[in-house]
Amino acid sequence: VNILNSIFICLRAAMLVAVLSLGYGLEGIGVVEFIVEVLNLFSKYIACKKADNKSNYNFQKASIKSSKKLISFAFLTFVALLGDALRWNTDSIIIGRMLSMDAVGVYGVGAILVKLFLRISSAVSITTYPGLSGLAATNIEEFKKMYMSYSQITALVVAGIAIQIIIFSESFISLWVGIGYDDSSLIAIILTISLSLDYITSVAVNGLKALNKQKIFALQTLFEGFANLILSILLIPHFGIIGVAVGTAIPMIITKVIIQPIYSSKIIGINYSEYFIKVLVQPILFGAAIYFLATAIGLYDNIGNYISLFFMCSFVGTIYFMIIIIFITPIRNQCIQRSFEVKRFFGTLLSTVLK
Repeated sequence: VNILNSIFICLRAAMLVAVLSLGYGLEGIGVVEFIVEVLNLFSKYIACKKADNKSNYNFQKASIKSSKKLISFAFLTFVALLGDALRWNTDSIIIGRMLSMDAVGVYGVGAILVKLFLRISSAVSITTYPGLSGLAATNIEEFKKMYMSYSQITALVVAGIAIQIIIFSESFISLWVGIGYDDSSLIAIILTISLSLDYITSVAVNGLKALNKQKIFALQTLFEGFANLILSILLIPHFGIIGVAVGTAIPMIITKVIIQPIYSSKIIGINYSEYFIKVLVQPILFGAAIYFLATAIGLYDNIGNYISLFFMCSFVGTIYFMIIIIFITPIRNQCIQRSFEVKRFFGTLLSTVLK
């Protein structure tokens, strides 16, 4: 599925360039989006059939009971998507209506960087859902164990990505669009902090969905959306586009740090204190340590090109990974085990070649 998604992203980009070059404008963009989505849906249907030849659609076996479950799941998913739309798709409208289109552009520069972070974090988080879904139906104790493991690993990875954006967003934006976009980098930092908390705890959402207990999450997301809308309108006259970013961040931080961990831990049946320390406190502390280290030695000073930026990001990522290995025992043990497996593999390969 991930390979198909990557293929269709490239296909969509190529087709959009082609139709715009031929002068078809917005109508051409609409046609391209429709064609790509139809092909995407059809290809995934074929992939599912190939993955499981025994699967078959039989509408005669449908029942009112199963239909109610599906409709309930779909409705709650729709409510959550509505909340997401209010969180992420109303900011530009508010800025354009209450400030100016120039302000929309400045806000959009920071938001583009954050949306890239969102896509990467989403790709990390979504991989945990199939495993949790299978365990939820067969072995609830193993489900709880893997839920904690998935949550900790996802949180550490997301925090590592987020801290790089927080440290280097100003340098990247300066290289990308030039100087004069200080507010864009500040917006990127504010939104990244709030969004990182969203995805640090995102395995909780997958766990609730696996147990079919996502009602509270859907209502929570809808609340976030309306709170974001109201706060943005209230703050923008006083703080401009920064107020919009803060209006988005405040509800998200409250729900992801306080509300969601408490009710998800209770529903799933795990220790809240252990979850809070491993999934929230540790990644935040590691990220803060990296930030203060980078600030103290001036890592983001005098970055004049993308190559320097790449090497600085790689250096920060390496230091962050080393800190995790030193302080997180399960991950350190896994790395040691993997290193022995790699050594054994290359030893076997070398002996085979020499023979």
